[in-house]
Amino acid sequence: MPFDLDVLFMIFSFITIFFTFVYIVKNYDLSLGIYHNIDISKAKDCYFKYIMLNKLSTKNYDTYNKFQLWLYVVEF
Repeated sequence: MPFDLDVLFMIFSFITIFFTFVYIVKNYDLSLGIYHNIDISKAKDCYFKYIMLNKLSTKNYDTYNKFQLWLYVVEF
């Protein structure tokens, strides 16, 4: 049976997603909630901009914290 391109695509996708996740985890400081390579004042402004909107819309703080993490990953 020849090597299928679907299998190659799945392997490549897994490797890409895995190393992207490793990069995000290594560059993300969970204690500060910001990247190491950005200005802290910019992160603080963005944080307060989103925190007021999100606290008004949710009481589920586990989902809220995951959403904050997603916002930082996307914005920076």
